[in-house]
Amino acid sequence: MKNTTFEAIRNGQEVATEELFNLINAYNFTDLVVQDENNHAIVKIPVNHYEEYRGMYEFSQTHSDNGVYVAKKSDIVSVESDYREDMDTLFIKCQMDDGKKLFLVIYHASTNFKTTESDEYYETDLEDLQNFLENTLGDDAEYHCGLVRFTDKNGMSIKITSPERTYINTLDDLDWKLHISDLSMVLEVPVTDDDCNAFYRKDDGDTVIILVKPYEQPFAEIRMVFCRE
Repeated sequence: MKNTTFEAIRNGQEVATEELFNLINAYNFTDLVVQDENNHAIVKIPVNHYEEYRGMYEFSQTHSDNGVYVAKKSDIVSVESDYREDMDTLFIKCQMDDGKKLFLVIYHASTNFKTTESDEYYETDLEDLQNFLENTLGDDAEYHCGLVRFTDKNGMSIKITSPERTYINTLDDLDWKLHISDLSMVLEVPVTDDDCNAFYRKDDGDTVIILVKPYEQPFAEIRMVFCRE
C-alpha cells in the first residue's frame, strides 16, 4: 500500500503540518515523545489517532480513555520531517515556543499501515456483526469460521484454527462478549457499542474477513476469516 504523504516525504518534498500529523491515522502506532529544554523525555506514549479542533492538535489512542496529548497550534514554532531509509523510520520533529520538542516516530513506515486504510474494508456495527455471526452457526450455515487471530503491537499472537463456535454472547444485557471457542480454548472479549469498539468487514468472493478493535486495547486486533461452504 502507498500513502501519498509518506511518498512525498520520502521524495524530499515539503509537506504541510496537518498532513504530517494526519499520518498517525494511517499507521498502526506511533511513538509520541516530548522532551524538555535539556532534552530529557517528560512524556512518552504510543498513539494511533490525530485530530485538529479549535486551534488544538490532539494525539490519542482509539477506543481508549488513556494516552492523550494535546498541543495548541500556536505553541508550535516549526515542524520538520525526516525519513531514514536504513531504519525504515519516519521522524517528525516539532519545536515548541517554550523550548520543548515534540517528536512523532513511526517505525516500519513503509509497511506499518492500518489494515482498515484499505478501501476494501468498510466499517460495520455491532448489530450487523451479531447477525452475521448468528448466521454462521449450525450445519447448514453459508459461511464457517476458518481462522481467528488476536494480535497486538508487541508481537503477541493467539491463533485459533477452525473454531467450533463464534458468536456474540448476549446473556448479560450489560456485558456482551465476542465468544470464540474450540475443544481446547475459549476466547471472550467484551464488545459494546461502536464508541467503545470498532468493527470492520471485507467481502472478497467466497471469503468474509471481520476485524474487531477491542475497547481499551487500541493497538490490538481480532481478525476472523470466514469461508463460504
